[in-house]
Amino acid sequence: MRTASVLGFSLFCLHALLIQGGRARYRQGPSDAALSAALDTTANTYVLFLDMREVESLFNTELVVNQAEKYSGNPVLPTGDMNDFDFMRASSWAGNVIFDQDEGIFKMWYNGGRNGLNVMAVGYAWSSDGRVWHKPILGLYEFKGSKNNNICWRPPNGIIFGGSILRESCGHFTAFKDYKERDPDKRYKGWGENYHEKTKRNPYFPLYSPDGIHWTLGPTPVISPVGDIGNAFIDDHDPDLRRRIKVYGHTNSAYGPDIEHCIPNPNNPVIDGANIAGAAKDGLEDTIHLISVLHYRGYYIMLYDYNFWLDYHGYKGNVEVRKRDRRVPEPKTGFFTGDTRLAVSRDGVGKFQRVNPHQPVIARGERGQWDSGFTVTAGPIVRNDRIYIFYSGVDEVAGITEPQWTELDAPYAIRTGMASLGTVTTVPLRVTEAGKARLLINASNLLESRDWIKVELLDAATNQPIEGYGRSESDEIVQEGIRIPVHWGKNETLGGVKASAIKIRFDLYGKARLHSFHFE
Repeated sequence: MRTASVLGFSLFCLHALLIQGGRARYRQGPSDAALSAALDTTANTYVLFLDMREVESLFNTELVVNQAEKYSGNPVLPTGDMNDFDFMRASSWAGNVIFDQDEGIFKMWYNGGRNGLNVMAVGYAWSSDGRVWHKPILGLYEFKGSKNNNICWRPPNGIIFGGSILRESCGHFTAFKDYKERDPDKRYKGWGENYHEKTKRNPYFPLYSPDGIHWTLGPTPVISPVGDIGNAFIDDHDPDLRRRIKVYGHTNSAYGPDIEHCIPNPNNPVIDGANIAGAAKDGLEDTIHLISVLHYRGYYIMLYDYNFWLDYHGYKGNVEVRKRDRRVPEPKTGFFTGDTRLAVSRDGVGKFQRVNPHQPVIARGERGQWDSGFTVTAGPIVRNDRIYIFYSGVDEVAGITEPQWTELDAPYAIRTGMASLGTVTTVPLRVTEAGKARLLINASNLLESRDWIKVELLDAATNQPIEGYGRSESDEIVQEGIRIPVHWGKNETLGGVKASAIKIRFDLYGKARLHSFHFE
């Protein structure tokens, strides 16, 4: 298995229907009506086209998910040499990646191993740009008689797996940095599995560190927030301090004020699906193994594993193992495969809505490539108007055999939005501080005289264009960017708008793509 990272501006697009015309109107429920009432022309409004709740109607457009553009230099974190602990696996699966705002570098905790599950540990690596990674010699844990390695964590009791206690192995581990923590010895925190003699299980213990390298195990295990942790993060955007820490794994989530007091989310599963075959679900996949979530511009964007089981050129996998695996549907054969797809929520704790579940955002590689088997993501990172998504990948052969080869890779995620030929009309927005309000858009694939965007403002009460802000007055937008100001001749703000509420209509020509809009 190999691992990788994805960089980019955003993750979705509305793509033109070039053959079939038609108009679509979105019916608003009570929650959408409340959302519409909250929209205004201030900097509080930032709209991504995900669940489409800010869109009233479309003409000749449909929602399409753009695939992430993979970095050509993948993999970014290769496996180690023959005598290293990460000789056969170096994966952010069961780890995490962050950008340290204090030090200005990326930090990664990854799962390294060899010989299947018998020898595994957490390795530490860092990078200044997310592409070139360094494995520093830490001198903390011995492997093959030497401490010349980058192992930063191995549970003191090991883990129990298949009835055997594996003293030199570890299970799921996740870590993040708490910039508001007053105790310098607990600035980094997270959870790790550790064998517990009393319960004969691998409960999660809280973990603390002053630097993300030297870890201290908490004295007692905590209530397991989720089964296998996919990712966790501090959510200071949530006004409820009882939900400051958010944790996601499989199809469930948990939250709490700190890592010692996280509780399972009563809304579980937060995405209707299952890690058990045959359970009720609204997706097309057989199972969802892990999920990771990012808070971005008022949205909680989920990357979920879209997994299924397939026979490989007649090879049906280990039939005896498949019979015992509750995830495998009948006829209980095949190898594990899949890619990464999208879902969205407005609060991070309610149900997530799939975004075009038939389209991947991180697709499996072509046959013979390192990620042709399946992909698993770590926690996404927002940095300099880009979304970095680090993912693990496995090729087809590794997906059906043990041991698996794993490395870390880095693709770029690209911007998303709407494409022409068509129009997009928003729900009403209250006009606030019109003289200061400047409309900006994120758009791409623009070319003068071929692909461009115009914007007109409608009076929400009459649906008629507002004088001075119509389609004819709108400047053609022909240069792409992430903060493109919209002008109507000399009108650079909404100062001439007298209506108390407006709708925005975007006219897209050619192959223009609109990704988002906001006000400043």
